[in-house]
Amino acid sequence: DRLFETLGTTTRRTTLAGRRLLLTDTVGFVSGLPHEFVAAFESTMASARHAELVLLIVDGSDPREELERRLAVAREQMRDADGTVLPVVHKVDRITGTRRTELAELFETVPVFASATDGSLNALCDRIVETLPTAETTLTMPNGDDAMTLLSWCYDRAEVREVSYDDGVQVRLAGKPSVVKEAERNASEIRSKTQ
Repeated sequence: DRLFETLGTTTRRTTLAGRRLLLTDTVGFVSGLPHEFVAAFESTMASARHAELVLLIVDGSDPREELERRLAVAREQMRDADGTVLPVVHKVDRITGTRRTELAELFETVPVFASATDGSLNALCDRIVETLPTAETTLTMPNGDDAMTLLSWCYDRAEVREVSYDDGVQVRLAGKPSVVKEAERNASEIRSKTQ
């Protein structure tokens, strides 16, 4: 009769394929929550709804009825999610191929099947990289303090793929679309200051 499976929220930094990410492990499967607890979990759920990518992780060894119940709760919680919701079935080392087929039918998108014990987490990492929104651009600006400040900012927030100093500063970068857009706007401001 537990209301939820995870109480604490943990956030860690990591890098996948050159992209810096914040991974947050948060409350899972909130259902039948008394009214007085709803406000306490609202900010946690809001951060999940606004994430670029949500991994909806379920235990592949759970009984089907339990999985269906939990998925219904998670879908209700994530119906207004801004980003992609990627289903992940873990502990697949404990299930058969037939069970995988049955589980895949529960999802609207093809889930990632993963296990920490059989080395299949690489497939999950690959799918995360494929699913994250990425934009690319090349910034051009005159060399100077403002350009170096922006370059440092880019290194902190995006994947800087190349920097050259021929006739000013050119920075080729990739990352989250909103970060790329902000970098382009800042580079434009730097160019307009020197004209």
